[in-house]
Amino acid sequence: MAEEGGGSREEFKYSGPLNPCDSCSRCNYCQYKQLAKEKNEGITTMKTSMAISADRVIDKVDQNKKDTNNFATKFGILKKASVLMFYERPNDCFDALVPAIKIIQEQQKEQNEKNDMIKRKWEMKLNCQDIELPKDYRKIKPEDITDEFLKHE
Repeated sequence: MAEEGGGSREEFKYSGPLNPCDSCSRCNYCQYKQLAKEKNEGITTMKTSMAISADRVIDKVDQNKKDTNNFATKFGILKKASVLMFYERPNDCFDALVPAIKIIQEQQKEQNEKNDMIKRKWEMKLNCQDIELPKDYRKIKPEDITDEFLKHE
């Protein structure tokens, strides 16, 4: 009987139970461990760029954990608030939302600080610290940029 898909399948080879053995190097488990060890050594001995420092990686990992934790916390608080609203307890609902609002405000403040740092960096690179825009740069839309707008000092 021909199999669909055109390929022939190799017969399953039973190698015994999946209990770790004492490194016999003959069973599938030991062969898998050896292959995984070789692959892992290849990954860990890779040359890393000098631009990527270990401190920067640790900072990114910590920030990612913090963001994930904040998201989970906000989601849990919002779920609790929706349950309270379902049971027609609006005062308790709004009281429950206060911690989520504080997390959001803190995240917004951090984002504003990052944006200001990026702005200062580009001002230094472009050598335009003394130029003031007539509007806040976050509120300028592409359709607002006209010759008159660009001539304004």
